[in-house]
Amino acid sequence: MLKAQGPSGTSQARIQVTALALALASILPAGARADELRPETAQVWDGYVAAMRVNMERRLSTDPFLWIDEDRERARRVRAGEIVVLPGMEKNPLEITHALIHHWLGAVFVPQATLDQALSVLNDYDRYAEYFTPDIARAHGLTDGGDEQTFAMVLVAKALGITAAIDTEMDGRVRRIDTTRAFRYFSTRRVQSIEHFGRSDEHMDGIDSGPGYVWRLVMAWRLEERDGGVYVEMETLAMSRGIPRGVRWLIEPTTSELPRKIITHVLESTREAVARGAAVRPTSIGRAP
Repeated sequence: MLKAQGPSGTSQARIQVTALALALASILPAGARADELRPETAQVWDGYVAAMRVNMERRLSTDPFLWIDEDRERARRVRAGEIVVLPGMEKNPLEITHALIHHWLGAVFVPQATLDQALSVLNDYDRYAEYFTPDIARAHGLTDGGDEQTFAMVLVAKALGITAAIDTEMDGRVRRIDTTRAFRYFSTRRVQSIEHFGRSDEHMDGIDSGPGYVWRLVMAWRLEERDGGVYVEMETLAMSRGIPRGVRWLIEPTTSELPRKIITHVLESTREAVARGAAVRPTSIGRAP
């Protein structure tokens, strides 16, 4: 094992930086190594999502509806104002063939807010870049078919000195279960990595190719109005390129925690937007009959 020499911490820091640079070079030389999503990998992902979708649908007709209500302490923390974000499985991310599946759940409580106000924010796609900056750089609605919705957004994340940006289109459904509860489910229909994001030579990779920051994404929201406010839960499933075993010890701690940080920020931003009445026009999407 290498030991730092010289002033305390200085050489050790250099060694860590050098190791990190070598690790990143093995994954993304010259900024990003092109790769392609393999059919067998997509098949495993589809199976995992299908199983999770069954669980999500079951919640709509059985108790508990909210994930936080599965644990009394978890519910207490959220009700007290804490944003709670936890892995959705014991091994997270889950290693599959040539890829990783990331599964996270998070929750926040917005006091003195209504279900309609929360839906107004979440359905206001044209203002996502305002609400959720810097995680969402651009966004706009594509189609409005009542409960059926389609929107586009550019997601941006920075880690280990790399800026990862993807351009995606998502479609799904907003379901108003009753007067106090709603469910939103969206999945990617197109994902393309953006090379040189923010530069004059910015351009997109092909579909299912590129560095594989995110190959697939599912976002589900459960909302319930009660206790003098509205609970907002976010469940995300994402698939990214796998990490070579030789450098996993160095890279995985950061890539594993990045989704937690993003979900925490999105939930915090949602609470702030709903609380200040940022969505000025009411929504009719997903209203109970």
